[in-house]
Amino acid sequence: LSRRAAHHLGSAGIRAADRGDHRAAQGLLERAVQLIGDDPRRPLFLERLGDVVYETLGPRDALRVSEEAMRGYQALGDSVGAARTEVDVLKARGSVESLELHEVLVRGEELLALLEEANDLDGWIDATELVGAHLMFQGRNSEAIARLMAPWDRVPIGSHKQAALANWAISAMLWGPTPVDEAIQRIEQMAGDVPGRPRFEAATFRKLGMLKAMKGDFDGARADIAR
Repeated sequence: LSRRAAHHLGSAGIRAADRGDHRAAQGLLERAVQLIGDDPRRPLFLERLGDVVYETLGPRDALRVSEEAMRGYQALGDSVGAARTEVDVLKARGSVESLELHEVLVRGEELLALLEEANDLDGWIDATELVGAHLMFQGRNSEAIARLMAPWDRVPIGSHKQAALANWAISAMLWGPTPVDEAIQRIEQMAGDVPGRPRFEAATFRKLGMLKAMKGDFDGARADIAR
């Protein structure tokens, strides 16, 4: 009975996470993990819990959860699940430890190739986000944009994964060599392609305001920032 309840709670938590309700997802997934025991779905619920804890409590707490998920997948012999959660582990470790950018990129590229070969779309997208973000951190903004846009046509419209890819690509356009007018045009198009994500929309309008200020359109900049 407790496992059945855990499956129900965990599935509801995953749905909440997918729609961006991180607080609700955290409570549901935490309770599912408490009830589920050594059920084979435990690593999946821990994996998704790690994702939402990253958003609610930060990378240090997320790292602990994601590492437990990775160990769970390894114990089941699930190399694809382990690779997918290692992407989360690298993301969290990069925030709380002194990992070099090239270390994250090298391992991220290996995981990306593994997940692409396994046809694990969710894992491949997450690995793409990790690699693209770290290319941007190295100042390789054109490479970052190309990498981040590679999965664009395969990502569900309006999903949190689409918003995450777009957010990094837009940041690379803002800080990289993309001409201002081109960046504004591309960002406005991307903003329209990711509906229903208020946090993403707010960040995007802020960046559009910065770009419009660069070209002297201060009225347009103020209007975007006010939005």
